[in-house]
Amino acid sequence: MLMTVAQSADVEHNLKWNIAIGGEPVGERTLKVRYLPDEDGTRRVLESLTHIEASVAGMSYRFDQRLTGHAGTTQASFSSVLNENNEPREVQGRPTPIGWTVSLTERGRTRGWELESGAIDLSTADLIDPGSRHHLSALEQVHLLSAETGEVIEGTVEKLGSKPIQVKGVTIHTEGIAIVGDRGRSEFWYSADGVLVRYQLNAMGQALVATLVDLPPAGVDDTPVHIGGAGITETDL
Repeated sequence: MLMTVAQSADVEHNLKWNIAIGGEPVGERTLKVRYLPDEDGTRRVLESLTHIEASVAGMSYRFDQRLTGHAGTTQASFSSVLNENNEPREVQGRPTPIGWTVSLTERGRTRGWELESGAIDLSTADLIDPGSRHHLSALEQVHLLSAETGEVIEGTVEKLGSKPIQVKGVTIHTEGIAIVGDRGRSEFWYSADGVLVRYQLNAMGQALVATLVDLPPAGVDDTPVHIGGAGITETDL
């Protein structure tokens, strides 16, 4: 079992998503997950890099982000450094026993604030964490802290059921969850082991779709979140 391996030595998984708008490639996202021994099982260190460069209807858009997160039994704390259309920004979030501490640096100014327990259910860092014990599937309404802007996004959670997604000629059976709010609709499709296989966001008035490049690793944590019966089926190309 991976739990035994993780307790005796560090385990590392690397994931990569190709990002497209209207079927045209516009960027990629990578995620390195390191599993470290911890008294509660395993602790995870998340290191994600995202690059998007697109032009839609004569409008140019560029987005670069470095996201670092640390997670165990609680939601992930994170530090997010990004540049969006030549506007640099840094967002930090940390769960505490009584709530969250959040800070935002942009336009040469830094401000921080505290949020009470219950004001945030998850952050966008939790959405990419394969070993998270906190998942959208357990919620009907969500208060989602954005690691990209520092804002709290409110929305209704919809369970979308199962969907087969092809990755390198292999069918991955996934379960989908959507967040629907004032900012539109986002969809997230996870494997049985909690790996994010595909997600869809709104960007420049278009659907931005990110799809996993390689097959997801199995057994990514000692207690992965299962959100539905799923598996992998091999099919011919």
